Amino acid sequence: MPKVILSHDDLESKRKEFYTYHNTFIEELLSYPGISGDLSEVVDWWRRAFEHSLTDGQMNRGFSAYLTAVTLAEQGGKLTDDFKRSAAALGYALEVLRESFLIEEDIVNKSETRRGRPCWYRVDGVSMMAINDAGVMESFAHELIKFHCEANKNYEKILEIYEDSQLKALAGYTADVLFESKRSTTFLDECKFSRYRKIAEFKTVYPNIYCPVLAGMLLAGEDNENKIEECGKILVALGEYLQARDDCCSDATKTGESIMNGKCSWQLVKALELVNKTQRKVLEENYGKASSECVNRVTAVFKDLNIWDEFKAYEKKALIEFHDMINASSVGETVSTLLQTILKLSK
Repeated sequence: MPKVILSHDDLESKRKEFYTYHNTFIEELLSYPGISGDLSEVVDWWRRAFEHSLTDGQMNRGFSAYLTAVTLAEQGGKLTDDFKRSAAALGYALEVLRESFLIEEDIVNKSETRRGRPCWYRVDGVSMMAINDAGVMESFAHELIKFHCEANKNYEKILEIYEDSQLKALAGYTADVLFESKRSTTFLDECKFSRYRKIAEFKTVYPNIYCPVLAGMLLAGEDNENKIEECGKILVALGEYLQARDDCCSDATKTGESIMNGKCSWQLVKALELVNKTQRKVLEENYGKASSECVNRVTAVFKDLNIWDEFKAYEKKALIEFHDMINASSVGETVSTLLQTILKLSK
């Protein structure tokens, strides 16, 4: 079996392949029996919702599923046009489900923009109708997987990991929101890495990294449970690092929003391990407050504690551990290459 080398050109070519299915899957929804002919206004509304929500994103989670499935199928000599379509449907379903979560999260957080545009519920004439649209997207995601993947021998396993990741993501969102609602000096006592990792694992790692890769492996015919389990552990470790990096490498606007919203971020948890009494008091009085002055006071504490240097030290260690886990595993050369590619895609 030839060695798998995923060059930049290979990735760009496969990403373009994945993107070509966008309009195809949108039209599948809009031609749903009993709706497309009788409720044209519904079709027009859904088209607006999908085009607004599924435009401009990188779609890395969906592409990760597609890339994993197509690469493994190609290595096994089983790649066909029908399989590519199934892999794209799986990836697209994960993106649609993710967008349903984001629509609801924006409403709960009272967010103004996403990806530089008004959040869907902030668009004129939408408002709380967006809740219904999120439900439509969730239903459509399930329909995509059912219609395009039901004939696959691992369909039940794919559905199981998809639904498990969906439930864990919802649990993570709930825990995150409940944490943010605790606007008192005692809520900082709960900001520990054990809690941070669990929220990150449920809210981000399972739906965005763990599920796409493992579902892609299953779609390509992988049925070695030990390999699936081993790969899953590596993906969880990778996902925890990627969440920490996202927290620490965001622009000033996103960092400010996290502080105002009282997010249990990597910077905050690390800062609480290092603060003196004076610095902790500043965090207690300013973290989670919707004020630019409060944000500035918090970021000043982060700067005084050299949180960026702390993150870089953590990053170095985390990446070494990630590569060590891959090298010590028995997931195989192709999957190892894919795992390292997923890391590059997320940069």
